[in-house]
Amino acid sequence: MSKHLCIHGHFYQPPRVDPWLGEVLPEGSAAPALNWNQRITRESYAPLAFARRLDGSGRILEVFNAYEWISCNFGPTLLSWMQAEEPAAYARILDGDRRSARRLGFGNAMAQVAHHQILPLASALDKEVEVAWAVHDFAARYGRQPEGMWLAEAAVDTPTLEALAAAGIAYTVLAPRQAEAVRDLDGENGGDAPWTPVDEGSLDVYQPYAVRLPSGRSLAVFFYHGPLSQAVAFERLLDDGENFWRRVSGATRPGLLSLATDGETYGHHFTFGEMALAYMLTRARESGEVALTNYAAYLAAHPPVREARIRERSSWSCVHGVERWRADCGCATGGHPDWNQAWRGPLRAGLAGLKAGLDAHFLARGASLFRDARAALLAFGQVVAGAMERTDFADRHFAPGLAAAEAGAAWQLLGMQRMGLRSLASCAWFFDDLDRIEPVNALTYALRAMD
Repeated sequence: MSKHLCIHGHFYQPPRVDPWLGEVLPEGSAAPALNWNQRITRESYAPLAFARRLDGSGRILEVFNAYEWISCNFGPTLLSWMQAEEPAAYARILDGDRRSARRLGFGNAMAQVAHHQILPLASALDKEVEVAWAVHDFAARYGRQPEGMWLAEAAVDTPTLEALAAAGIAYTVLAPRQAEAVRDLDGENGGDAPWTPVDEGSLDVYQPYAVRLPSGRSLAVFFYHGPLSQAVAFERLLDDGENFWRRVSGATRPGLLSLATDGETYGHHFTFGEMALAYMLTRARESGEVALTNYAAYLAAHPPVREARIRERSSWSCVHGVERWRADCGCATGGHPDWNQAWRGPLRAGLAGLKAGLDAHFLARGASLFRDARAALLAFGQVVAGAMERTDFADRHFAPGLAAAEAGAAWQLLGMQRMGLRSLASCAWFFDDLDRIEPVNALTYALRAMD
């Protein structure tokens, strides 16, 4: 079959665990749920795992696990909470990946940078750690290495892609406006073909592209279908499953049609959106017109024949690049038109400056506590993910012969770094108000890191 379809959901909640108590405390704005993790799980993540397909009389025909049929990435901070608090939905997510792998040869799940940092704004060390810890978490949960990785807010630049490629990641997914130019991989007589400038209206989004990097590595990039993804996220396309299917089937053509939205669109943003998705996927599955697939399976069968050049420091949710996470660029949620976000710059400067100080302290103090402080930090993601016992980690990475007090200091340094990484989650800058939960949490993690 020449027509393929991939629906991708980006599932993420910021770090919410109190850094002293280790628990998610009540969040009044999430009422009637206890906190936002609980509320959105019950409105979206769990309904997607147990989506109801109904007949014309309203009787349940099937309890549909959408995770078996869509591409998805879940943030490690969300999955760690779900594993403890919502085990049934968590188990269906993992089972969906296993079943898709049996069907397609590749699982539906992608990894996601560990703490949802905007990697073009991150230090070189944080880029490496965010990617390494994401790989550790993914492998511990899914029992395999990730082929793809979702970037926070799809924010990208060349050093970010270098970090992914160095970690063995094969592909990522971007918005169509993040492509700057394309060309054939091989020009006449094996030379470089000329570049053709593109925008989101002219880019062919039905094929993957190679991005060749200065290191000599390369990475595949998929660009999702912008107008259809926007229709799902903002234009109430989920109100009618049959209309959803007609719009999707009408946009298919030879190649891969992919849509990407926040996963919370299905159920949380649009009530019963998971049912519209289940209906559309069933129609696609039974139509004989299109093959449901995921990015990794499609890439294995259809390697890139064209190359893309990305727009540096671009993202899917800020038309100004990555300014939303460091400046009053004008991007806001729209609820407070008379407000400004001039606080974003000082917050970025303060938290990034603190993290640079934490890094310097970690490397200086850690030089006598670890065999290799940087290597220990990268490997600590295995402990965070539950894939390595602390005693095994200490044997491998602590300097020989550490006294108990020095070993305690080494663990404190690693905990300090974990809190510093949490403080830079993108959500602190995304919304209108500095007094929201997300910026307050970021400052709380910063305080705990200093503590």
